[in-house]
Amino acid sequence: MIRVFLISVIAVLALPLSAQQPTFRSSVRLVNVTVVAHDSSGRPVKDLAASDFRIFEDGKEQKVEVFSVDTGAAPFATPPAARASQIFSNRAPRRSAGGISVILFDRLNSTWEDQKFARDQIIRLVVKASAEDRIALYVLESERITVLHDFTSDTIRLTAVLNKYVGTTSVELLRSEEKLGDFAPTGMAGQDAETIAWLQRVQTLVSENYTRQRALLTTNALESIAHHLAGTPGRKSLIWVSGAFPLVIPGDHGPQIMSREVSRAARAINSADVAVYPVDIRGLMPALNPSTATATTVRGAPPAPVFNTISTVRSPQDTMDEIADATGGRAFLNTNDIGGAIRKAIEDSRVSYVLGYYSARPDSDQKFRRINVKVGRPGVDLRYRKGYVPPLPVVRNAKTRLDSLTRVMQSPVETSSIPLAAEISRIKNEGTVVVRIDPESLTWAPDKDGRAAAIDIVIAQSRPDGTYYKFKETTVNLTANAERYQQMIEDGLTVSSNTIQENAYRLHVVVSDVASQSVGSLIIPIGQ
Repeated sequence: MIRVFLISVIAVLALPLSAQQPTFRSSVRLVNVTVVAHDSSGRPVKDLAASDFRIFEDGKEQKVEVFSVDTGAAPFATPPAARASQIFSNRAPRRSAGGISVILFDRLNSTWEDQKFARDQIIRLVVKASAEDRIALYVLESERITVLHDFTSDTIRLTAVLNKYVGTTSVELLRSEEKLGDFAPTGMAGQDAETIAWLQRVQTLVSENYTRQRALLTTNALESIAHHLAGTPGRKSLIWVSGAFPLVIPGDHGPQIMSREVSRAARAINSADVAVYPVDIRGLMPALNPSTATATTVRGAPPAPVFNTISTVRSPQDTMDEIADATGGRAFLNTNDIGGAIRKAIEDSRVSYVLGYYSARPDSDQKFRRINVKVGRPGVDLRYRKGYVPPLPVVRNAKTRLDSLTRVMQSPVETSSIPLAAEISRIKNEGTVVVRIDPESLTWAPDKDGRAAAIDIVIAQSRPDGTYYKFKETTVNLTANAERYQQMIEDGLTVSSNTIQENAYRLHVVVSDVASQSVGSLIIPIGQ
């Protein structure tokens, strides 16, 4: 049980916050767009200036208020030194320039044979990785995302975890692509026809259900990773090595289009300004006979293959194309050079431009805002996210908001839009957690006492069997005059709670800014 829950402005952790002067956020939204530029030969263009760019929202030109160039030439920034092993933070160590790349190895939507081929190519790629590369390795599995290794430039460690990884074909993929088994006819034509038709309907329903499940699990994973990367500046590349899931699922009652699920994931990805680079793990696809077509990969097939079965090839690749195009990435399809495709995706983060403008359209207008960027130099190709949807209007009902944070709490990766740090201390069988929140990441509005903000907080523990016990959820309203706000900036805004349960396996902390719906989360190992 929780004995104490306090809000204070006492400096309790030796992790510095920004010393910038306090400013109010207003209803005018700053929109940042990360752009990569290449010449006609595919080489990065490094010498563009702010005056070379024009940016439009829904066809209306916007003034470029923020401009920066990230060349990736600077060394890694050294993360703050922790005082003790009980201090945790969702602030990933950052380098002062260049982008980051997550390689998402998709076991959910890929066969074991394709996984083995891709893993061997990724290992060869990692061995030759540059010291400037900052790579994380995640695995998408049936019900979770496994972090093989978070961001590092240590090729030896990356190679070691990859060598230990053994893939397998997921139950969801096996069942979604399972074919009708052998049927022993009775010799009665009418009865046999009815039996076969029934078996086919059942098989179609099973396949439809498992394919839909793959789509939901995959889009949830992409959304979780987007939230995880949201607080990291610079070019963020998510390299999705996968066989993907079909955008259109044939069903017994007609085709089902998974556009809603893809759009939801793309919305989160765009909000975090993450570019997705899908790499088709199946490699070269040969000409297929429609009557015998399967999704089996044929390695070393001759070039210029012919796609002639939309159900086994084009539909999953359509999903890859759509996500890549919407997020400013690039899809790598129909190639056996998976390592080379990943290398090209990583190199896209070498040089990037950040353009920022203020959108005066109110967030209550929930329509998609299309972004268009033009450059005044001929022969330059640009890639960037194609638009965004503003955050949903603030939910006034606190219980509804807190309930929605459960999904964030159960995510296997942390969310970084709100920087958090936590310190754990124990006395005998009891424990205390003190969480520090960056006040500058919150939305402050003018108030009679100076300024005001509100945060939702959920603290829970999980047990080794995966069950959760939520022992604190609350909304905290904050007010501060100029002097107190400055003290928050200097000392930190802290939340503390007493008595972590003795059987805790992991502690989960989620903080959400009510106004902007930005979220920060921490996953803290306790009993591991």
